[in-house]
Amino acid sequence: MKKILLNRHSIRLTKFDYSQGGHYFVTVCTYNRKCLFGNAVGGIMELNEWGKIAVECWNKIQERFPNVELDEYVVMPNHVHGIVRIVGATLVVAPCAVAQHESPGTVKRAGTRPAPTWDVPPQVGARPVTLGQIIAAFKSMVVHRCIDGVKQNKLPPFHEKIWQRNYYDHVIRNEKSLHQIRQYILDNPSQWETDPENV
Repeated sequence: MKKILLNRHSIRLTKFDYSQGGHYFVTVCTYNRKCLFGNAVGGIMELNEWGKIAVECWNKIQERFPNVELDEYVVMPNHVHGIVRIVGATLVVAPCAVAQHESPGTVKRAGTRPAPTWDVPPQVGARPVTLGQIIAAFKSMVVHRCIDGVKQNKLPPFHEKIWQRNYYDHVIRNEKSLHQIRQYILDNPSQWETDPENV
């Protein structure tokens, strides 16, 4: 996991189809790493209203994209970690790298799920969607919900962007890596003091 995180700024995988089936570990950061979503105290993530919106919008990804499944995720003070599965082809085999892309309380589980399988066929009638489209939709949902919150006097006005321009992803190549990343996400609140995103 440390190797994955240290290489976050490597370039995106060339000639890689980010709409093909597979599991992806994604990190989305707030603008200038500002702590918008709450605080990690004593190993527990305490979400504020901004953070609760981020959680709600993350869970809506599956509603918006029927061929997408969510795995482990966590909303941290200034970033979101999550595993996104695009249902489609067999397990992706690609160079182990972390890619940077352009795109417009508590550790959460996405619900009960079966043991991971790597050969599930695509859902009938589901339109192909790329990882970039998924993350762009998530970011957009959060922004619009926050704007609505300001209009309803539920959130204070904000004058900066909410999200960094980019996001980071790692193609999960096998079940061992999947379990390691799940554990990393679960441990994230307790590791906040030493987290490289805690700047």
